[in-house]
Amino acid sequence: MNVKEYKGPVDEFYLHQDSLVIYGRCYHPAKDPDGSYPAMLIAHEFASNANSTSRFAIPFSEQGYHVFVFDFTGSKGTKSYGREDIDCSILTDKEEMEIVYEYMMEQPYVDQNHIVLCGCSQGGLTAGLLAADHKEEVKALMMYYPALCGPDYLRSGYMMGKSFDAEEVPEYIEMYRGTGIGRKYITDMRSLDPWTELTVYEHPVLICHGTWDSIAAIRYSREAAARYKDCTLLEIEKGEHIFKVPENFKQAMETSIDFLHARCS
Repeated sequence: MNVKEYKGPVDEFYLHQDSLVIYGRCYHPAKDPDGSYPAMLIAHEFASNANSTSRFAIPFSEQGYHVFVFDFTGSKGTKSYGREDIDCSILTDKEEMEIVYEYMMEQPYVDQNHIVLCGCSQGGLTAGLLAADHKEEVKALMMYYPALCGPDYLRSGYMMGKSFDAEEVPEYIEMYRGTGIGRKYITDMRSLDPWTELTVYEHPVLICHGTWDSIAAIRYSREAAARYKDCTLLEIEKGEHIFKVPENFKQAMETSIDFLHARCS
């Protein structure tokens, strides 16, 4: 569904913390916008923005969730500001997602006993890290084509088709869509031990990943599924990164909705 076709109420917000301003939106259930319902927070991909994650937010809102999406700073088309791309990293992303998480938890219409975190690509890794930090409050985690490969790729001097000297970390690398990564991005990503940091989270996890993903290798999602205490892995046959093929996206959403009904009700 196109974002513009959504018939339910949508609230925009700007959150201020120190020098940061984080833009976001909340998609409310159309049937009862002010009612107390479960809530979901979704993090977008690298070099993207909340317009990408809104395609997930709308179907989940139609299932009775208050769904929050937001823009990371330093990203393509972002309405958030306070950091340039050279200063951004997986850890600053987690900090910014935490700001929105705290805002979400303060809202009177949010059922705090039913909180779900989601993320796409690098946002999947970010959501996983945040879920580990709030492992009691967050009742489910859903990751779509998660970039769990990031630490390994950056240690080897590679990211999304770009290679660099792994021993002499550059100050800045131009990536694509007018964005890049700085030395902080590389060093922070390399510092992660995903299997140790993510898998302290023990509530239900769903991972949806395409078998033809050339950006984030599916083998990392298979490893995650084996290491998480309670994880379901949907392997989308011939699916690529982002799920641009409508049938791939539909399959992921149908599985996600079934997962929410079965494990988070």
